[in-house]
Amino acid sequence: MGRRPNPQRKQDLLEEIVAYLGENGLGEMSLRPLAKQLGTSTYTLTYQFGSKEQLLADAVDFAQARQLGVIGQWAAETPPVSASELLRRYWEWAGRPDNLRIIRMLIEATTLGHSAPFAEVGQKAVQQWIGALSEALRRDGVTEHVQRIATQTYATLVGLQVDLIATGDRSRVDRALHDLCETLDHSARTAAAVTL
Repeated sequence: MGRRPNPQRKQDLLEEIVAYLGENGLGEMSLRPLAKQLGTSTYTLTYQFGSKEQLLADAVDFAQARQLGVIGQWAAETPPVSASELLRRYWEWAGRPDNLRIIRMLIEATTLGHSAPFAEVGQKAVQQWIGALSEALRRDGVTEHVQRIATQTYATLVGLQVDLIATGDRSRVDRALHDLCETLDHSARTAAAVTL
């Protein structure tokens, strides 16, 4: 009976693989250059992950778990954060170079979502984001069109991330994110005024 892959080694490799894929992309990924960059062998990669497809799937799952984990953590805080605060915190987190690479990789995986191994990447993120934003909006006092506002907010957020990745124009995109947060705050203030 052969040795089983080492879970800790796999986790350590995933950290490095996600960084590599965030820089180099998923579409044309080849095991040989990846192994060289990591200072390991293609044998080690296939031993730990089984196949290139599984390596990609595990890397995307690992990156998405990190992203969704921070969103879930903030959404569950006591006292609860507002919808705009959730976006502000996320934007700050996503703007860090290491995390921005994760976002770039996840956006690419989402656009490749029609093919394995990325079939559920976008769905998972959308469901978590719409849920977290909807809950935050309700806590903010918004009662009408909550899911539509959450959907528009998430779509705008993704668009701003793509814009930042494509142009690097941080000051312009940061201002747009600030305006989006102000719109959410306005919705909350309006809802509070209506209930008084």
